[in-house]
Amino acid sequence: MPADSDRLEIVATQRSTILTGVAVLVVGLCFDCGALAGVLRHGFGEATRFAFPALFGSVFTLIGVTMSFGRGGVALDRRAGRFVKWSRLLFLNREKAVPLDAPSRVTLTRAVRRAHREVDETTTYEVTRYSVFPVHIAHGRGRSEIVELEDYEIARNIAEKCARFFDLPLADNARGALKLEQPEELGITLSERIRQRGGAEGIPSIPAGCRVRRESVGGFVKLQVAPPGIPPALWRGIDKGALWAMAGGALLIQIFPEERREGVSFWIWVTLMAGAAMVAWLLRPAFAVLRGRSREVLSVSPKSLELTVLSPIGSKTTAIPAEELRELVVWVLPGAGDAAEFAPEFLRRWTRLWGGNAVIVARTSGKSLMFGRGATGPEAEWIRAQIEQALID
Repeated sequence: MPADSDRLEIVATQRSTILTGVAVLVVGLCFDCGALAGVLRHGFGEATRFAFPALFGSVFTLIGVTMSFGRGGVALDRRAGRFVKWSRLLFLNREKAVPLDAPSRVTLTRAVRRAHREVDETTTYEVTRYSVFPVHIAHGRGRSEIVELEDYEIARNIAEKCARFFDLPLADNARGALKLEQPEELGITLSERIRQRGGAEGIPSIPAGCRVRRESVGGFVKLQVAPPGIPPALWRGIDKGALWAMAGGALLIQIFPEERREGVSFWIWVTLMAGAAMVAWLLRPAFAVLRGRSREVLSVSPKSLELTVLSPIGSKTTAIPAEELRELVVWVLPGAGDAAEFAPEFLRRWTRLWGGNAVIVARTSGKSLMFGRGATGPEAEWIRAQIEQALID
């Protein structure tokens, strides 16, 4: 889209939702196909035996299709003075137009939602509380919600896009302290911000037991972060794999009556189910071992910030030109209590996956890059200070 366009479309569907939907869809299709195979094998007179697997699979298939192919977002229109919230699922479309009367500010806040689930037949409920980050536009008629997401970084990027599009200030109160940025401040690079405040802030001393090694090579400052080790989430998911294997076994028994469980076709099915169970049990730990042995290398100069992730099976490099880098933010997971419970989902997911209690986020005008696997709060602050200093040296 041209920079001077009067229309901006933002897709708010998160990639993690799509990937989860694909997994759910595959599970649903497996149960549906198994039930269909049973009906075709034993005749429609035995169809009731496969009703439960078919119903189970159909529910999962419907949920998977919705999560995989459903999309949602907003279309901002400067000329018409409105925005349209839309959602699409295959050939089904739904739109809602919201007028904007003299928009004055974009706001990003944090809210706590509660999900209730009945535990028994009395008044006992299990309450799940989680944080969300709504983005609003304040205007003459009040304020209107653009999106509401559980991922702060995605919500922040959307808020910045809206503020720049309408040339409005951005008020970010999601982290507890109000941060008001004028439209002209949103385009300032991190290097310019550092110079405006008179240089990088004081670099802290190297934390005890720091896993980061610093060296200067050919005009670059290289920061090598040691592998985080096997993540604590290594064994998570294996019990779920066992449950799916048990469900597959139950379906197998339904498809093959007792007198046919010694044939070749039965053992073919047993082999397929056993293979699926092995994938469910071993694939996640295998990925966890690879992640635990990967390490990060940061190469920083006044021209760019480069992140290279080296793993036993290859490497991946992501580069951000200095003129696109807007901000470096350190997120630290609080200790036990409500503060930790309401921490952003991406922060809790990162620390569960990599260990440590912190993550560093490099923000550009359109995306965020996260790094600092297994880092503690002091290590993350030290890395940030080193990067800021290298950007202006």
